[in-house]
Amino acid sequence: MTNLPGGSYDFRVRATDAGSQSPTAMRTFVIDATPPAITQRRPAANASITDRTPLISAVVKDMRTPTLAGTMTKAGIKMYVDSVSRPFTFNASTGKVSRQSTQLSRAVHTVRIVATDPYGNVRESLWSFTVRWP
Repeated sequence: MTNLPGGSYDFRVRATDAGSQSPTAMRTFVIDATPPAITQRRPAANASITDRTPLISAVVKDMRTPTLAGTMTKAGIKMYVDSVSRPFTFNASTGKVSRQSTQLSRAVHTVRIVATDPYGNVRESLWSFTVRWP
């Protein structure tokens, strides 16, 4: 089987022994082809702010329903600010990814978050905001 779309599948196996008995076993497996979602980006895309130390954040969620064991982990998330990988905190129960900035220049800043779920599905979100003079 190849190229199955995402979803839940059942399969059965039957074996016949020398005594002509044919027990059947059934198993279910899931193919997760849905990438994570990245929402609630802050500062908002194209925002113009005066705070030079803004909290940069987003919410990252695994969109598989029902949610399987092994949802999003910090190891599956990367955050870049102005093309530089930055440390961040991750709250697994809310999905919030955040970084408290330190003295950003008064300029346009770009944030990129890359999220990979436990099944290898990837979503990237890119946005910019401007720190301006008050």
